[in-house]
Amino acid sequence: MSTERPVAADVRAALLDPLRMTSEQTSQLQGEACARCGRMDGLSPGGYAYTSSGKGGRLAHPVRVCRDHRSTGGTQ
Repeated sequence: MSTERPVAADVRAALLDPLRMTSEQTSQLQGEACARCGRMDGLSPGGYAYTSSGKGGRLAHPVRVCRDHRSTGGTQ
């Protein structure tokens, strides 16, 4: 059974503010949902998403993608 959540955008495409993230983005950063579409099954490693560190830096988060987005690699 495939479970998909409505997600506005690929979390890998932008620098996220950890204080303004939605619950969907948090699930994506924690590897619970596809970084691109929000699907929650058939996940495998899918690169990194970044959050701001508050001091001008970036923190990398390994994210996962569903089987439909394994070959996309990019954020388009």
